[in-house]
Amino acid sequence: MQKINFGRLSLYLVILLMIPQCKPVVNDELVGVWQLTHEQLDFGADANQEVSVTSKKTIEFKNNGTIVSNGQLCTIAQDITTSSVGKYDISTKSINIVPCGPGLGATKYAQDAKDLKVFFVCNAVCFQRYKKIK
Repeated sequence: MQKINFGRLSLYLVILLMIPQCKPVVNDELVGVWQLTHEQLDFGADANQEVSVTSKKTIEFKNNGTIVSNGQLCTIAQDITTSSVGKYDISTKSINIVPCGPGLGATKYAQDAKDLKVFFVCNAVCFQRYKKIK
């Protein structure tokens, strides 16, 4: 019969307890569904002015680091004819929409308790503002 080495067993137990739990970092205020309410473009009659819009476009930030929209996020648009999927990173507040790729479309976000701004690549400052609905 083999003897149990309690010293070695204790060492394994200590190592297991020291390994951090791998939980994704989640921002509970960000996770949820947001609806488009305003935007600022760098072209047109309202260039470089934030204007109110009426749109059914939504963005959902999921707690697993994915983002889903019922509208286009590769370009700044209000329509909901083409959906978008991608990933977000709360440490850098960055967005990577597939298939846009890095540096195209929606690239960054800023968020407080009630508003979310999604910034797009353009010549000036272009963004869409969203309100949390769920």
